[in-house]
Amino acid sequence: MKWVSEVMFYGVSAAFEGGTTEVRTVFASEKPASVASTKAAQLHALLTRCHGEGFDSFNRSDDSIKESLMWLASDLANQVRTLCELATEVSNHD
Repeated sequence: MKWVSEVMFYGVSAAFEGGTTEVRTVFASEKPASVASTKAAQLHALLTRCHGEGFDSFNRSDDSIKESLMWLASDLANQVRTLCELATEVSNHD
């Protein structure tokens, strides 16, 4: 039998099963387009710290911080893309 562990706090759940970790966020009563908009706003806020006036601060950061910020931006962009595709599917079935 596989060992499974799962925890949940404030709409975020994390599970470990068979060597795989999954993290999920539940947005109760929100449509995919609304969640995509929220995630896009988060991505925009993050990236404002990486260019323009925020670039000097970003540029002075340790390489590990820069790398982590870029991974976070990439993850958010992928979430927005996926949510937009889901929103399109949902709207096609309304």
